[in-house]
Amino acid sequence: MMKNSWFAKFYQCINATRAKKIMDRLSEFGDDKATGNRSAGSKASEEAACYLFHTFQEIGLKHVTKERVSTAKWEYHGAKFTYKREDGRAKTVQLGGYASKYHINGEWIAVVDGGGGTSADFDRLGDVTGKLVLVNIEDIWNGYWVSSPNLEARERGARGILLSINYKHIHEKSKVSLAAGSPSDAIAMAISLRDAKELREQIHKSKGKQIMVHFDGHSEVEPNASSYNIWGEIPGKSKQVIYLIAHYDGYYHSCFDDAFGVSLISGIANAMIDACYQPEKTIRVIAHGAEEWGRVDSDYDWATGAYEQIVTLHPEWVKHAFALINIDGNFPVPGERRFQVKTSMEFYEGIKTLIRQYIAGCGYEFQVIMPTSTMSEEFIYAKQGIPCIVAADSFQDSIYFTHIYHSTEDAKSFGFDYKTYQLLLALYGKIVFELDALSIRPMRFDTRFHELEKSLKKDMAAKKLTLLVSKVIREADKLSNLINVWNTKKMMNRDEEERFNDALAFLSHKIQEKFLRLDWKSDIVFPHENCQKNLQLLRKAMEEVKKEDVDWKMIIEKYIEPIDMNQHVLQFSYKTYSYLAERRYLGNARTWGWGCIPDPNEDLYELAHKLTQRKKSKPEDRTYVLHKLEEAYKRQGSYYHRILNEEEKALNDVNQVILNISNRFRV
Repeated sequence: MMKNSWFAKFYQCINATRAKKIMDRLSEFGDDKATGNRSAGSKASEEAACYLFHTFQEIGLKHVTKERVSTAKWEYHGAKFTYKREDGRAKTVQLGGYASKYHINGEWIAVVDGGGGTSADFDRLGDVTGKLVLVNIEDIWNGYWVSSPNLEARERGARGILLSINYKHIHEKSKVSLAAGSPSDAIAMAISLRDAKELREQIHKSKGKQIMVHFDGHSEVEPNASSYNIWGEIPGKSKQVIYLIAHYDGYYHSCFDDAFGVSLISGIANAMIDACYQPEKTIRVIAHGAEEWGRVDSDYDWATGAYEQIVTLHPEWVKHAFALINIDGNFPVPGERRFQVKTSMEFYEGIKTLIRQYIAGCGYEFQVIMPTSTMSEEFIYAKQGIPCIVAADSFQDSIYFTHIYHSTEDAKSFGFDYKTYQLLLALYGKIVFELDALSIRPMRFDTRFHELEKSLKKDMAAKKLTLLVSKVIREADKLSNLINVWNTKKMMNRDEEERFNDALAFLSHKIQEKFLRLDWKSDIVFPHENCQKNLQLLRKAMEEVKKEDVDWKMIIEKYIEPIDMNQHVLQFSYKTYSYLAERRYLGNARTWGWGCIPDPNEDLYELAHKLTQRKKSKPEDRTYVLHKLEEAYKRQGSYYHRILNEEEKALNDVNQVILNISNRFRV
């Protein structure tokens, strides 16, 4: 039977109603009756894992395995408090959870209004020892993260923070919980915007600007525990494997994120099995636990289950991983017609063409973006060299992320779009069929090196390096064309195909190892980009200082804050600032981001704070500021030249591997 005939049979076997039952059932597992929550190591998480183990067996997957992974444990049993309003009536407030450790039974605790939770807000409050501090973050995507006010509160001796978060269109009754990125004794709890507003009003009407609340809450966190990954497969004819992944843990009921994803990959596998399709490559389906959270006190506390699966338990899987598809987006919420698909750079052109052809005229828009991001768990697979595709959505514009992300609204009651669900089952099934029909991984390695070339500032990088990048682009382009020839003509026998794919796996892993790094916002960059950007900013700052009229505030905002960890340098204490900066550079062991920040933070805290005290430009001020900026420029320059030398060596090594592969498998 031809490929298209098999897909047609697969399409007829798609059962969206049956697949959605998996989504609905997963969303019912929760440790707290009031709010849900199935997080790493918890009872609800293990119950969900057991359910999926049996579900994978029932749909016909082979070699179904419930595999223990080492994670932290967070089990949220709920929290609430009661206080008296101005009219004398009692008001009970139900709270959502963060990965914090506390067990409070019927204590009276004072609550004060901490504004945005900055150091200035805490200074205004004075002594907050033993108090709960009400904090609101207006713009979580462009502002500071939860960890900053949380650490600030701990440093000041507060009992914890009551945190409200405002999305673009979040319902005022919603509670929002995010990755805390904090030690477990830095206590945070989620409060809705409506409850926070009413509480704040009562606080400001009170004589002492505080309200006494009667508090009950229980949240367990342990650093060393277990979660489970559930996987099974449809055996193929070759050693190559196509991965379908999603995660089953979640905040609150997490009906969409990501019970939906697990239901989608299960539905695709189910339809393939019902169609009696025997793939060329093994289709391995994985439902990860510990995606939302799995490490205590880490900048990269999510995607722990995926990290443990591919780095600790099965590093041997990398060699034969043909491709990976992660369903952690394209959520079928009512009314959504615009989605994103993110891919590894090497897959970008092919996936963009395939999706454009498949969805033409269907009334949906799919924007294909490269590369994948660190916000979802395919990143750790991509970091090992596995080409990845991830279903995604815009943080700024999608209905899901502007209304219900990680909130109490992510539940069955929000609604569901069966038309979209049916389309997604077919679309990602189609991608699997297309990949399965190929002999060789359809990777265009020149795409990444074109991006590398664009990232290098010609007036800063040596001409020798830029010429070397151009050379690698030419050889990578030849290899990409060679891959296309073999996939078109199918001239190899099975053993040759395996050897070619193994060689590409080795090359892909080497490229990731040498050219993938993160910036201080956890975005993917090339190794030289952090210090290259810093050098440009520092140079411009020095030029501004030498001008007759110096705008110190502009220098801070435009040239100092964008450097490394200095984005919120004026908003938090030095202890909070230095704690987060040092952790990001030296901490985060056994996470997907470990070792991806190549150099220490450029500490400009003292300089920035001294500049805020400058009213007029004095000669001694200019001298001091220039001296500090020149010192920073010198440090960044040393990092930059070291990294460029490392990139030059890496380019030569990669180019030789490309040449060897091209020569070995030449037509």
